[in-house]
Formats: sequence, C-alpha cells, structure tokens
Amino acid sequence: MPASHVCHNADLKSAWPARPFHVLPAQGRYKASMSTSLTVDAIWRPMTLEDVPLVVAIADAVHPDLPEDAAVFAERIRLFPAGCHILVPQKSREQRQASDNKSQATTAGLGYIISHPIPKNCPPSLNTLLGTLPLLPTANDNNAEQQQQQQQYYVHDLALVAAARGRGFAAKGIAGVLHGPDAPALQYPMTSLVSVYGTAPFWRRLGFEEQDLRAQSRDTDHVPALVAKLRDYGKDAVYMVRQNS
Repeated sequence: MPASHVCHNADLKSAWPARPFHVLPAQGRYKASMSTSLTVDAIWRPMTLEDVPLVVAIADAVHPDLPEDAAVFAERIRLFPAGCHILVPQKSREQRQASDNKSQATTAGLGYIISHPIPKNCPPSLNTLLGTLPLLPTANDNNAEQQQQQQQYYVHDLALVAAARGRGFAAKGIAGVLHGPDAPALQYPMTSLVSVYGTAPFWRRLGFEEQDLRAQSRDTDHVPALVAKLRDYGKDAVYMVRQNS
C-alpha cells in the first residue's frame, strides 16, 4: 500500500484528560445555547484553546451519539488553527465597552467548524488523535505536484445548535474554509467529509458529491479501511468529496 494511503491514528493520551471541562449546559460556566430561537446576530471567529470547553459543550448537545474528547479538539486547534472556527453571539457596542477591562473569554456558543488536511481518502477515525498532519510540498520538492495530489482537505465537523440553524450561518462559515479569500482548502485538490444525520442534501448544495465506495473498492486499496471507519459514524454516514478547483 502506498505510504500516502496509510492512516496512522494515535491513541488518546493522558496529557489532555478526557473531557476535563465537561459540564451540563444548564449548569456550567461554559454552555451551548439551548434556546430554540436566536434574538441576536452571531459571527464566526478563529477558535482558540480557551474555547475547548465551549466546543465540547456544543458537541455534547449536537452529537450525543458521536462523542469526542476535549483532547481531540485541542489537538486540531494546535495542529491547524486556520481550519478551526467558532460561532458566537455578536456583542453590541455597549457590551463591548462594558467588557473592555474584563476577560474576553466567550461563555456561550452557537456552533463550530473543525477542518484540516489529511492524506487522500484517509479521514481519521472518530475520537482519535492525529499526532501530525501532512505537509504541503514546496516548490523545490521533487514530484511536488504528485505529492499534492495525494493530500486533500477534510471537514472534520460542522455543528450548530438548534437556535442557530436556518439563518445561513453554516453556509457562511464553511464558505470561509472552502473558498474565501484565505480559504485553507484551496491549497488542496479536493475536500472530503463524512455526512451524518441526513445532512447530505446540505453538502450537495455546496458542491459535495457522495462517493460509491463499493464501486471504488475493486480498484482502490484504501477503501475497505474507509468503509470500516464510516461504521463508527452511524448507519446513515456518507463519505462525500468536493473538487476545489
């Protein structure tokens, strides 16, 4: 099997304890907005390590059947901050002035995006540390174009709480990752993701197409491993790909 198709996933390590910041949304300082309606505007901003407790709370609310440890989110931020963003309520001018001399930490959140490069067709297993990410070849590398073709961008997760859905926040956030002025995905030939909870129609509108893994399995040696990974995401999981050019 070509080295670029071998997916190495590190085991979770004790350096970042599992869910150290986990709190029930209604009880803790860090919470996902559980309201059924949103009365304020919201903005996407870069995610930081300080946001990890908040991201865990959102993930617990949106993906109760697909849990991931705080260590996974923290690692993604460290490895590829350009692909990690969080949706937060937009403060009014009065609120910004009142918080000028206070901590800027966000204590409520509406959604997040986690994305990063991977070896081609080798998405990570659920709740798994990566260790490292593939590096883009430089102009001086031999076979630079061929090396680049063996990599792709990956949307690990796009999650919004119920109150933030139906207002265009998801499409706006993912657009910044896929084809905005500084979109990290544009450095790679294609972007992939695993669609769950029947969200394939949303992703189709953004140019993603479902992949027939059964048809590909006769010619591609990595497909059996990919099919096995999809089982961890549930029966409705669909592997989808979008060309970035």
